Amino acid sequence: AFVIEKRIIFATILALTLVISGFWFFNKSRDEKTAMNSEQSVVATTKSTVESPDSDNDGLKDWEETLWGTNPDSADTDNDGILDGEEIKNNEPSVPAPKQEPIQEDNLTQKTSRELFVSYIQQRQAGLDPKTAIDQILGTILDDSESSGFKNNFSQKNLRLASDNSTEEARAYINNLAKISDDGASKIKENELTTLKRLIQQANSSDSFEKFDEFAVNAAAYKEMVASILKIAVPQNYIGPHLKYLNALNNLAKINSAFSVFMSDPISGMGAAKQYLDEAENIKRSLITLSVVAYSDRLTFGPNEYGFALLSLINQLQ
Repeated sequence: AFVIEKRIIFATILALTLVISGFWFFNKSRDEKTAMNSEQSVVATTKSTVESPDSDNDGLKDWEETLWGTNPDSADTDNDGILDGEEIKNNEPSVPAPKQEPIQEDNLTQKTSRELFVSYIQQRQAGLDPKTAIDQILGTILDDSESSGFKNNFSQKNLRLASDNSTEEARAYINNLAKISDDGASKIKENELTTLKRLIQQANSSDSFEKFDEFAVNAAAYKEMVASILKIAVPQNYIGPHLKYLNALNNLAKINSAFSVFMSDPISGMGAAKQYLDEAENIKRSLITLSVVAYSDRLTFGPNEYGFALLSLINQLQ
């Protein structure tokens, strides 16, 4: 039921993200809004797209010239004898006007939003209907979010290995891991996807692009857990699940950092939300494997030991 609930929350975040991504470019760079839906796409300027003038009669509306970086007062920005509109039609855009400042590529959303809007213009100029063009754009946003995952940083060479595989070493390992996990978990006040859904809705209602500080706190908690776990002596037969658990926690720190700036980079945040589900599953699987090894080693823990509470919790996950 917990996994199903997370996927429902994730679906809501996906819908919210598509709204953010659709508005992001104009909200950040022009303080205007571009509304995308299944019926229309309206650029919020003083005149509609249809009514916008083409001051230099080169086949590009003035607002299109701004997006392409061409000069709205010169029909041939780069003076090569070919009209700007013809170059764009043939996918050979003119060089930017000399006085125009280049736009910095700060993050994935900034880059993707610009590329997608240019793609939308090209598709519309080619006669593609608005709904089909928008569907293709949203599909590209999802593809970008899927390809922006965080990679594992730790391997066996990063671990401190136990001197032997004795029962004492294994019991100490489980108790230490359980204590660190319990301390860290106490600092995570709420399921991150629940928090993200709530904060996005609040930010949308206030049109805010501020950071989500709650996730910075979470990221710090996960980093602290990772640093402490790296100091534990790991018995040889626990290395596999230990590494899976360690890398999942480390990726959760990165994911929470991405969530903290979700409103300024929603596409990267979308990728982080998708990976969150994977890392939650990695934690569950690593702990279950760890418990199997512990039972095979016939480890026992008293009710007052951290290992007892951890193994009891793992039993509930299965």
